[in-house]
Amino acid sequence: MSTLAERLGALNEGPIFLPTEFLQTVVFPQIVLSYLLLSTLYIGALYCHRGTSLKVTRKNCYTATNFVANLILTCAGFYYEFRYILGKAATEEEKTQGYEPLVFLSCFQLGFQFWAIPVGFLYVNESPAMLAHHFTVIAVAIMSGFLRNGFRYWTAFFYGVIELSSLPLSIMNYFKENPSLIAKYPGWYDTIRLVFAGAFLLVRVILFVPRLFMYLRDHYLLYSQHPNLYYRMFMATCGASSFFLLVLQIYWGVLIVRGVIKGFAKAYKKKL
Repeated sequence: MSTLAERLGALNEGPIFLPTEFLQTVVFPQIVLSYLLLSTLYIGALYCHRGTSLKVTRKNCYTATNFVANLILTCAGFYYEFRYILGKAATEEEKTQGYEPLVFLSCFQLGFQFWAIPVGFLYVNESPAMLAHHFTVIAVAIMSGFLRNGFRYWTAFFYGVIELSSLPLSIMNYFKENPSLIAKYPGWYDTIRLVFAGAFLLVRVILFVPRLFMYLRDHYLLYSQHPNLYYRMFMATCGASSFFLLVLQIYWGVLIVRGVIKGFAKAYKKKL
């Protein structure tokens, strides 16, 4: 009976990339359309929004466009999860190769990141950690969007369902950029913060971590046996990017837990 390493290694036989026709007619157009959609939404929001300053307006419009993008990814992720993943047994080989209908998530993520990086860097002053997050997502999305062994089975969760926590985060960021809203609706703001904390810890830590370790195991067993050095180097970069995302989620999760504890401590002191 063959081992898991042998079964996954056998998948290295054949072309590295998805069929050229599929890339030309499905992948590239979806990436471009995703980028154009988000760019149009952002420019339209800039035109319609009347902020107190251009800086605040840009941040508000960036937050709003992020919300729409994450809503699309979340809905698509749940759709694919229920349609193709839940309740259906899949072998490790099937999790590694196939699932081309899920390629939309990879394409949209690429279009999203290509839009978010210049806007976030030039106009929103995103943190270095967040910018690094964008680049690592690009690396893994290229793998799942362009390669035959793209691990698309996992993208329903990694690229879609996981963005559920980004929805309350976008609302929370909008409140932060508009302090008058916090003063006017303090109860709503506190509720959104708790919803975000719960959603983040559930999907990005509790559900994400075990899935990522299973993916990383299969990912290594696959690429480490491939004869092409450049392929191994690229896949190693994707693996390192995935591990970086894991560390980032845990780091953010620790900060969130600390924030929740601090918030409850303050509330308890006020009652005293």
